[in-house]
Amino acid sequence: MNKKDKQDIVARLIEKSKTYVPKPREKESAEAQLGYMIGEYIVLRFLPVLNTSMIKTNNIINVSEEELIEYKRLDELWYKNHGKNKPEAKEDWFNLRKFDHELEKKYLPHILECNLYYVIDVENIIDLKAGIRKSLWDCDVCCYKIEPDDIIIENFHDICTVIKLTLDIDREIRY
Repeated sequence: MNKKDKQDIVARLIEKSKTYVPKPREKESAEAQLGYMIGEYIVLRFLPVLNTSMIKTNNIINVSEEELIEYKRLDELWYKNHGKNKPEAKEDWFNLRKFDHELEKKYLPHILECNLYYVIDVENIIDLKAGIRKSLWDCDVCCYKIEPDDIIIENFHDICTVIKLTLDIDREIRY
């Protein structure tokens, strides 16, 4: 791409930005907003990640040295081929994801219990769970089932709330 083409693209983008009107955000219920904040707290305080992950939380679990070496080997193999549209890159990606998934099953707790301060009874538990789901999805490192039906919320005698998440050990790794 030559300099003239780049200037044309920039000029079109500037022109388009002058007339761009963003769509108003869809309003979320108070329960969905509370759920999102709870999800952010879960990510910050409880969500475990392996030390192989590029994204870190406050709960890092170390894999064995041998497994770390193998993970790095698979990662470098994929990285070497991924930008070249080689067919091997797909298989390398699959092998890396599959190995990572096996490490998750081996090291991460299968039930993650998050003890929170008591959350007052909410009117719309579905929106609360949707907010939690959205936050856990946005963090990009959650290996737990996050569909609303999979999120268990228990209140104990106005003392605490426990949110339980189940490790997604059956998720399908795709090319």
